[in-house]
Parts: sequence; C-alpha cells; structure tokens
Amino acid sequence: MRTWHVSLAIALPLLAQSEADFRTIYDGYNRALRGELYNAVMAILTEEQIKLYAQVPPAQRPMFFGMTSRSPMSYEVEYLKVSKDGAKATMLIVGTFAASSGQQKAEMTLQFAMEKGFWRMERPVYGSDPDKRAKAKDLAMGSRANYAASAGAQLGGTVLRLEKQDAGTVYVIRRVDEEDAVFVPAAQVSHDFVPGAVMS
Repeated sequence: MRTWHVSLAIALPLLAQSEADFRTIYDGYNRALRGELYNAVMAILTEEQIKLYAQVPPAQRPMFFGMTSRSPMSYEVEYLKVSKDGAKATMLIVGTFAASSGQQKAEMTLQFAMEKGFWRMERPVYGSDPDKRAKAKDLAMGSRANYAASAGAQLGGTVLRLEKQDAGTVYVIRRVDEEDAVFVPAAQVSHDFVPGAVMS
C-alpha cells in the first residue's frame, strides 16, 4: 500500500434515493433466495438478468443465484452512490457469512437500475475480506509545509472513507487488493469528494 498527496479527478454521485430503500430491495432478494422462491427473486432482478436466467437449463437454475449460504447473516453498508441521472446506483456492503471455521467477512457490490419506474438489482458481486486487505499504516497528514508544491501523483480507485484533519482531508482509496491514503490540502477539498466516488 502507498500514501499519496494528490489532486482528485472524480466522478460525482448524486443521492436521489435513501440507503434504506436499497436495503429493502436487497433484503427482499435474500428472503426470496433463502426460501427458494425463484419467481419472486426474478421480480427483483433487472431485465438483463432475467434474459440470462431464461438461457439456463432448469436443473441448473438454482445455481444461477449461487448457494444460499452466500447470503450474509448480517451486513453493513460502506457507501451508496447514485448516478447523476438517478437511473443507476451502487451500494458497497461488508457481509458476515457463516463458515466452517465460524464466521467470515466479504465485500459485496450491489448494482441497481431503474427500470419502468422501479428499482431492480443485478446479482451481487462478491469480493474479498476487507480486514485482510493491505492498508496504509499512517493516516496522519501532518502540515501542508511537509509537501513540496509540485508533489503529486495519479492513481485510480474508489473512495471508501475520509478523515478530516487540520491540514486537509485524508481519503482512503481502494485499489484492487490494497487501500491507499490520499492527502488533499484544505484548499483543494470539495464537498463532491465522498465515499463511493471514483478517482481516475
């Protein structure tokens, strides 16, 4: 993992729907899946997912959704990002799952799309245990004088969280299998730099 001092180029989210609304959709998906109520599950999924499901042989359709053990026992929302046009949304959650060794965690990316006036979702995309990801050891930004005026770098990733400090704001960025700390001077901090925004 690395620590950077950079200026951010960002894709901006626009919150047009509450976290609770998307939780309700995902919770309904899990309830239907655990009950093997696949028709109910299909009513929640996007049209693209429905088309994919129709191509799966009947005997293999339960596996289309994955094992129900991959539904989390509980989960926490890391961030919610809604597109500028309000037609799509991404919610990153960290789920706790039952495992042979007890419990384990994994990130899950939930994609939602507005179709015919209703929010529908894609099948979840599973990630790794965030506790096992390499992280920046030092989030102390220090003073602006610690950085040369031309100091900087370019990198891409998703803003996971932020920490405001006297000299500016520290953004924790996820880049594949590691987390980097990005230091942004107070003069360059924007209210648009929020969790879920993508740096490129």
